[in-house]
Amino acid sequence: MSTQIITILDNERNVPIEATIRDDLTPDQLIEAENEWRPARAELMRRFKEKGIDQSDWPQHWHWNWENKASYLSMLACNTFGIFIEGKWQGMLMATTVGHQSRLDPDKGKPLVYCEFIECAPWNLQAILMKLGENARFRGIGPRLFEAAVYLSLDQGFHGRLGLHSLPQSQTFYRGLGMTDLGPDPKLNYFEMTRTQASAFQKGGG
Repeated sequence: MSTQIITILDNERNVPIEATIRDDLTPDQLIEAENEWRPARAELMRRFKEKGIDQSDWPQHWHWNWENKASYLSMLACNTFGIFIEGKWQGMLMATTVGHQSRLDPDKGKPLVYCEFIECAPWNLQAILMKLGENARFRGIGPRLFEAAVYLSLDQGFHGRLGLHSLPQSQTFYRGLGMTDLGPDPKLNYFEMTRTQASAFQKGGG
């Protein structure tokens, strides 16, 4: 496992701080993250119910379980990244490097990195916490994880090409990163990033 230093915004103090992003996570680390996040999800759900927030506004990924996703790590083509701050996992992304091809020119039919799952810790979900009148603990977790996927694509010789299927609540996020929305496929919208979009994303710093 390798570790790199990145910059994340400490939202409480409104200052950038150093964080670590790690790759090739182990099943134990995914289980550790799930054990940290599960009670935080449950507490947010309790507060949503207490405040009478409509269930359609609840996070659509709250049924995910990273402990169950640990079985993916047995695949050689699977890469998982995690951001670690203050002794806790702040976000994770799981991607695969085989089995998916670009649908967009100029590289249509060529391989890309497919993002299977991306999730921030419950205390970092700005759009969700705003419904409770609160702010996320850290900002920039999602873009930094996405940046790691772009670098994985570059390392694989895929020129930054990425693909993923987005939950409806996340579509605005992926459009903001510069990805192309190709519409329902068959239910969730499929998004793709071309080599040109990847280059623009890198120059813009995410």
